[in-house]
Amino acid sequence: MAERTLDDGLWLALSTVTDVESAGLFRLVDGVATPVEQHRQQWRRGAARQSLAQVDALLRAAAPEALVGVVAELGPGSFTGVRLGLAVARTLAFVDGVPLVGVASFDVARRLVGDPDVAVALPARPRHAYLDVPGVDARELPITALDEAIGAHTLVVASGLATGLRAASSRPFTSVDLPDLVAVMAVACDPSQRRGSEPIYVGVSEAERKGGVQLPDGQLPVRNG
Repeated sequence: MAERTLDDGLWLALSTVTDVESAGLFRLVDGVATPVEQHRQQWRRGAARQSLAQVDALLRAAAPEALVGVVAELGPGSFTGVRLGLAVARTLAFVDGVPLVGVASFDVARRLVGDPDVAVALPARPRHAYLDVPGVDARELPITALDEAIGAHTLVVASGLATGLRAASSRPFTSVDLPDLVAVMAVACDPSQRRGSEPIYVGVSEAERKGGVQLPDGQLPVRNG
């Protein structure tokens, strides 16, 4: 699939990697995705996630038109959110017999600023970030270590990190608001950036860090370049 153009028609895009769950329908024509309808829901710890309800509402509104594909954001981000979103996306793709395309959150952030060579930092556990520098394995580190880790690269951060980073560093950075399903679809339409359906984790999960639980896919490094 990575070498061909995505089929024209109605696509579902899903992002659950942050504390904002987002689902949307897009009309794809000749490699250009146009938003049809989008739903966003703030998620708070301890509350039930609403991904299935969002998707159900979108598909009911689109009936009887069938989906031709599903796009899912793969992370890194919320461990539970990533797994839940992919479970929903994989199930829909399997039941409908349509392709599932994955995109990395790092690539979505780069798409928003239009520069593939920037370093990207995404929220991890408190006062930590997932950092992806071109040509280097992505890793989790304290936000106080970002200055040294990014070297001469321009830094782009998800908006959830902006306040903490301003307090920890005087270095300038660009902030982007995630999730952004328009950017998700743009990445999915790029054969050089679209991925399969494996979740992207950087570092280890809360269960592994605090309880010593070993999960089979608990650490999947990402390499760019």
